[in-house]
Amino acid sequence: MIKLFQFKLCPFSRRVRFTLEEYNISFVTIDEIIWNKRKEFLAINPAGTLPVLIDEADDIL
Repeated sequence: MIKLFQFKLCPFSRRVRFTLEEYNISFVTIDEIIWNKRKEFLAINPAGTLPVLIDEADDIL
């Protein structure tokens, strides 16, 4: 399943979420807090920017 790392109030995260919903693509959201970056998230995206999409093949988009 696709994973979407997001911050709910981020307009870029919202755009990705709405697009996935519009195309009926199943996904799970993982909420990140912008000002409190977890080590696990920084291992995925060292820049710490959102949104981050991970597909079924574990490719980071």
